[in-house]
Amino acid sequence: MGNPDEIEYVVLSMADIAEVEDLLALEFYPRENLSKGVHEDGNKSREGMHSKMVRLCLASGLTVGARDKATGSLVGVRTSYLTTRESERKSKEEKAKYSSEEERRMYVLLEKAKNSHDMFQDSKVKKVVDFDRLCVREDYCRRGIAKKMVEMSMALGVKKGCDLARVEVTSPYSERLFLGLGFEVKSSLDIKKETDLADASLMSYKQLTILTRYL
Repeated sequence: MGNPDEIEYVVLSMADIAEVEDLLALEFYPRENLSKGVHEDGNKSREGMHSKMVRLCLASGLTVGARDKATGSLVGVRTSYLTTRESERKSKEEKAKYSSEEERRMYVLLEKAKNSHDMFQDSKVKKVVDFDRLCVREDYCRRGIAKKMVEMSMALGVKKGCDLARVEVTSPYSERLFLGLGFEVKSSLDIKKETDLADASLMSYKQLTILTRYL
């Protein structure tokens, strides 16, 4: 399991963008389930919507990283950003610029899943901490790093006045993690039916699930 005291958890900023993009390119896209389904290998992950989202998350003050205390290396990241009804409306109206067809298909699927549940239908929800990417370096897995980063991101969301947390998951491991933290499933997109956007045969888990939790 490793010693949890060997890991330091920090709030990341734009100063960390190169490390975050490197970690995601090497460890997230090659292993992540939806990325496999749309053939997104991470080669262009420092461009287009991927880069835009990383920058949005780092500017939000809601993105958490895990560093090995001995080496200082970034070994995990939970990218997150703040969403309001207005910012979500503007995001839908903007014309996205994609760096590749693979990236386009990924974001179309993510938007389809998000649009299946209106988190602002509850009038009490004004601000949401939106979880984007969750990545732990493969040789640091099974140490509780992912859970700790999610908990820290939620705490940061509370400090910023968020009422709700939202996440899209593409693996049973992630779904169990969030269910264990009190999240509830709100909708699920069957990737097998999205044959024009993804090859479900490449995915070990063929659902894109939306979960939320009040903070």
